[in-house]
Amino acid sequence: MARFFGYNPSYLSTELKQTTGYSYKELVENERMKQAIELLKNPAYTINDIVNFVGYTSKSFFYKKFKAHYEVSPAKMREKLAQK
Repeated sequence: MARFFGYNPSYLSTELKQTTGYSYKELVENERMKQAIELLKNPAYTINDIVNFVGYTSKSFFYKKFKAHYEVSPAKMREKLAQK
């Protein structure tokens, strides 16, 4: 991304962190998790579908990241979302 905008990667990374409070990696992960929540609302999508849709290649890694982010598994989150 830095190259696209003509910036030094270190400079862009520092500016992004100072402006948003998050690193590029953290911002991407947050967006993936938000998208996963939206997809979990649709029971037509399996967890495997969601893993692929949000850009993870490993289901176990997705579960680990999801649980770290929301403190529940994707399956439990789906149950909670269905109750609302």
